[in-house]
Order: sequence, then C-alpha cells, then structure tokens
Amino acid sequence: LYYDNSKKLETTSGGVNVVGALTVNGAALSAAPEVTAVAYGTIGANAAVIVRSDGKVSTITGVSAGFTAQANTGAALDFSGGYSDNCHYLTADFNSANNKICAAWYEDRGQQKLYGIVGTVSGTSITWGSKITIYNGQSSAGIGCCWAATDKFIVAYDRTNTCKARYISVSGTSLTLNSGGEAGIIGYNGSRFNLCSTSNNGRVLMVYQNGQTGKVHFAQPYINGTNVTVNDFGQLDGQACQYAKVCYVASKNTGIITYQSTGGTYNGRGVVTLVGTANGSYNVRNSNQAYLNGGHNNDIQFPIPVWDEDKDRFLVQYANDVSGNPRSCEIGQITGSGNSVIPVMSGTRLDCGGDEVSGDGNLYYDSYKKKIISAFRQTSDSIFNYREITINSDLATVTVSGATAISATGGLWENSWDIALAALNIGTAKWLFLYGLDNTPSSQNYVKKRLLDFGSTDMTTGNFVGFANAGYSDGNTATISVTGNTSTQSGLTTGQLYYVTASGGLSTTEGDPSVKAGIALSSTKLLIRQ
Repeated sequence: LYYDNSKKLETTSGGVNVVGALTVNGAALSAAPEVTAVAYGTIGANAAVIVRSDGKVSTITGVSAGFTAQANTGAALDFSGGYSDNCHYLTADFNSANNKICAAWYEDRGQQKLYGIVGTVSGTSITWGSKITIYNGQSSAGIGCCWAATDKFIVAYDRTNTCKARYISVSGTSLTLNSGGEAGIIGYNGSRFNLCSTSNNGRVLMVYQNGQTGKVHFAQPYINGTNVTVNDFGQLDGQACQYAKVCYVASKNTGIITYQSTGGTYNGRGVVTLVGTANGSYNVRNSNQAYLNGGHNNDIQFPIPVWDEDKDRFLVQYANDVSGNPRSCEIGQITGSGNSVIPVMSGTRLDCGGDEVSGDGNLYYDSYKKKIISAFRQTSDSIFNYREITINSDLATVTVSGATAISATGGLWENSWDIALAALNIGTAKWLFLYGLDNTPSSQNYVKKRLLDFGSTDMTTGNFVGFANAGYSDGNTATISVTGNTSTQSGLTTGQLYYVTASGGLSTTEGDPSVKAGIALSSTKLLIRQ
C-alpha cells in the first residue's frame, strides 16, 4: 500500500512491514503495553499502582510490619515502687465495638488487691484510665475477664476459698463496680478462670477448675440488672481434669472447650468438647467428646483451642510431654448445629515449631492475615515469643513461622502453668502484647506493652496493575506501564527479581501478599512482569 507515492504497508515472506506510526482511531499505538485509567488521588511518577473497585487507579497504601513500644499514656499499667511479680494472673480482652481494652490482675506485694483497668485504642495510641480495686484481699490461681456489653466487662476470681464474679461499668476510661456486689460461683476455692464473649445477648462462656474436687466446670455468667448471674452447668468430666480453655465460634454460635484429664484410666488424655445452643442458652455436649493424639494417654498439657474462620476448622495446640514440652497441634472440625454439635479431630499430631514451653500459652486468630498467632514462654531462655501458624489448604497440615521474641528478658510465670502474657487484636493486623517480667529491678516494675503491626495494605495478589508513566493529579487520566513494558526505578541490581512491598516500594524479599514487580534490566530499568 502506498500513500502519496510512498510505501506504507507491504507483505513479505517473513511478515508485514509498516512504515510510519500505527494509530487506532487517530491515537498512536504504543510499542510497549500500556493502559489508561482515571487517577484516584495523586500518583507520583513511576509509582506502583493498583486498580480500585470503582475502576480508578491509585498508589498503594500500606504499613510495614514491626514492633513498637507503647509509651505510658494516662495512668497506664504502672506498679510504682514494686517488682513485676506484683502482676499475677494478668488477663485482658478487646472490644472492637468500642475500641477498648479491659484488663485485670492481682497484685500481692504489700497491696494484695485485685485490680481492673480500661484503655482506649486510637490507631496505634492507647490511653489508659485509672485502675480500680475489684477486691481488697488475697486472691490466687487465675483470674478471667471479658466484655459482656460495649460498656461492661465481667471479672471472675478466687477470694479466700470462695469463687466470685462481678461486673465493671465503663464510661470513657472511668470505671464503676456494679452496685449489686459480688456473685457467688462456688462456695469453695477455684482456679484458672477462662472467659470469652459471645454474640448471644451478653452471655459469657466460662470454664474453671473446682479446687475441692479437682474437676473442671462450665458456667455461663451474664449481667442481670445490677448483678451478675452465674449459671453453673457443673463438671465437664467424671475424672479429675485441669488446664481448661474455651473459645467462641460466632458463625456457629458454639463454644470449643479443651482440657486435660488427670484421673483414672484416661490420665493425661487431651479432651475436646463443644458447647451447643438450646433455647437461647448454652449446653455442654459431654456425650460427644473427642480426644487429642488419637486418644493416647501421653500426658498432653495446656491444650488451647482457636477457630480459623477462613478454613472453617479449629486448631488445638498443646504441650506434648515427650522429651520436654514441645508444642504440637491438631486440626478439628465441627459437625452438626444448635444443640447437636460434634467435634471431629484429625487424630494426626502436627509440629508447632518444636519449642519446649514452660506453662500455659495463648492462641488467637488474625482475620486479616488469615493466620493463627501463638504466644508462649520459651523454656530455654524464659523469653515470651510468638509464632504464626497457617492451616494449609489441604486442611490436614500446617505451616509454622519462626519464633519472634516479644520480651527482651524472662517472662513471669507461676504455679508451673500461668504466664503473665495477654495478646489482643486491636485493629487490622495490629496486636498488643501485655506482659509481666520475672524478677526484674524496680526500673522495670510495670506491665510492659508492645504493639506488633503485621503490616497492612490495600494491594492484593490480583489488583496490582503496573507503574505510572508520569505524575498525575486526582481525576486526571493516568497512563500505566503494564506487564511487558519497562519502568524507570533506582538502586536496582541487574538480573534480580523484585517484589512490590505492602507500601508500594520494591524489595528482593517476597512480601505478604506476594506480588511480583519484575526483573531489573539495569540499575534504573525494571522489566515489568507478574
């Protein structure tokens, strides 16, 4: 084809030759892949961009992972003039509806008081109110607390050989004890109160150990006017048992209880039982128990349940008394519904990092990361640590991260099981660790607070587009270089594969989510690939 006696297009044995620019509807066709879209916000030149749900493109917003210390804002959790062994049986809970933390602990150095406190979360800042005395006298062997309403939390505790519960009203960070006073749980001593909130009209699930019989009980405390009413459903097992924990599964309105049987034929066996729902209340399904590690009686200690809402499975982690106390776990599922729920365990013991642990630990689920957070005290150095556990897509195996230290020195534990460590999910991928240290000088005489941000981002594995060709203002049409094109960057290592970070930068380390940016052709040129 010719135009004005000049050849513009010809076919040959090897293909088609075009002379001059090739245009589509009057616009030049780029030799390198590009797309155009409306900019949302300001986009810098060569910035990594994502496509939003409205079809606009924007830069990536994210926060890098890491620890930050929490300064003492407000009254904080200081114990002036004492040692960290003031802080016994530390327990805490977070309420996302009001962005508040409730905490309780027993102080026995000179004071012998049970205290409560509330902190208000705003981003990465936490403002604590003044602590309130819940009980003035000797208390021991484990305290439990959790939110029962947006402005009230319940505390259960042992006091002078009798077990009590009461609630605390919250206004801002000010606290008021319920005027109805203490409610009786049992008329003799108890220990290891473990509470969790439910979505059922402020009713709370609670397990504890009866000090007289050595058996674990299930109870249901709830706020009743100015009082706390405690419905005690009695013992979970005909045998002596210990180390009971409970967690709530909102999607199934069910509780998962785990404990260790310590009497009779089944001494050392780990037990899983469920709490079903009937007529607005909860009922333990004792007739449908499941057992850990295939039912072998090998002294399973400290079993802890957690629900993985993404995988629709629960995980039970425990210390397996084989050459120390290495962490192990098993995967289970819930069948049935209402008052006919049944736990089904895999029967396969899985490794949870091999840590030899001292005392109890904690398991939590992070819905943003879709990972389980395991917090524990390492036997070898007494340091508080955490690991991330992922139930894999095969629903039969787990992936476990390396251990990361929470505390710099040894963490407090007592009675050979209770550790002074609480972990709270206070925002998207944000975790607050509260912990007491062991035998530290008065310069470290308060509960320590560290905030862990796992890193959050609006980038996903599917919405990364490419890199902006230039700088663009909000509402302007932006041209984006995509896969197969190149982008001008700086500080690259030729031949190295780069990933997009959670905050939109480049790194040779794979991030979460894992998004490939491209391969460096030179120190300033990146070949975009995904």
